[in-house]
Parts: sequence; C-alpha cells; structure tokens
Amino acid sequence: MCGMGGVLELMCGDSERFSKLSGIGFAFEDRTKPQRITVSPPFWRMGPMESVYVAISCDAFDPSAENTRDDSLTLKWCRLPESGRAAFFMIGRKVIPIEYNV
Repeated sequence: MCGMGGVLELMCGDSERFSKLSGIGFAFEDRTKPQRITVSPPFWRMGPMESVYVAISCDAFDPSAENTRDDSLTLKWCRLPESGRAAFFMIGRKVIPIEYNV
C-alpha cells in the first residue's frame, strides 16, 4: 500500500506587477485515475503580498496494481477581476507530475 502527504507554500510575489493586482485566485485539478489525491484548500484567493500553505495527501492504494505513469496535479491561477469587471484573466497553468515513493 502506498500513501503520501506534503505541504506546499504558494506566495503572491513581491514584484511591482503583483502589488497592483486585486488578487490572484488559484485552483488545483487532480489528474489521477481514480481520484486519490486530496488538496486542502483546493482553491483560494490571495491578496497582494499574501501566502498560503496547501496540504496535499494521497489515499492508500497498491501502486503495483494500478497505472500511475500519468498521475499529476494541475495548478491553475488567474488574475481576479477588479470591481465591476466580469472577466477573469488567465495568467498560467503548471502541471505537477506525481512521483510515488514505492
């Protein structure tokens, strides 16, 4: 059986580019089949100069009986709309491959 856990710190940078934003929103997408990764919080809004810790855990499973080659998490983030605006502006996406210690 295999299980995992970890903590990731996300920070809204200190550059002038980030300090003028109303905030950044992020969300994690679990790309494992079946869904076995839990991210807490799965999405969040960060203000300028703010950071947040994200806990990542995995349900117990037998890696020898399942295909884990394409397991990954996708982190998506966007600039949050200013007051009165209805559109979100995508800033980026990062695919994080998952490696299991077996």
